[in-house]
Amino acid sequence: MQRSGYLTREVLLEFFKRGLDTFNDPDFQASLKQAHTTGTHAPEQLINQAQKAIFHALEVDGEWGLQQLRHVRQQYANDQELTTQFFAFVEREEMALDEAELSPEEFLGRLMQRQSEATARENMMKMVEGLTPEQQQMMMQVAQGIGLAINAKMQTMSHDEKIAAMKEQSEWETQAVQQPPQERMLVFQRRLQALQNAITKSAPDAAAQRMER
Repeated sequence: MQRSGYLTREVLLEFFKRGLDTFNDPDFQASLKQAHTTGTHAPEQLINQAQKAIFHALEVDGEWGLQQLRHVRQQYANDQELTTQFFAFVEREEMALDEAELSPEEFLGRLMQRQSEATARENMMKMVEGLTPEQQQMMMQVAQGIGLAINAKMQTMSHDEKIAAMKEQSEWETQAVQQPPQERMLVFQRRLQALQNAITKSAPDAAAQRMER
């Protein structure tokens, strides 16, 4: 049983694979939900127990193996495949906890948020492709302005409207970043202006509604 050294690449990849299989098991998902609902165990405890069992099956001491996971990013920083699998594993664990601890409506909102953030990260890389450093800086400022405008607009939205707005913005960004560099800049600037105009237009209506109450 391994209790020293470092976790090998082969052991980690197999651990991530089996861990994802566990998180996707309906019975395990139900046990996490039940643990949270009844308060008999914290879902994190059940996850730790399952992961220790996986390490044990791989001839690694469970407690030691869990402690070594915090060093994976540093030890395998240049291994793209392994770090990708690691991040997928961590994200799936967080999602399993969310599903156990949140209501279906809250979980759907969190899931949409995660998907939107992942799409935003991908789009951010594409957004600045082919631009000069000065243009990249300008694009980032415009993108930040769009984000602030959307957040301001969502302050008065219902839960369902916020989810729809995040989905619409994600779809818009995915299409916008496909434009040639110079056209892409103009598309983002027009988007920001349109959002700012919408916020300015809605402000008097919101004030009028408050006066009527």
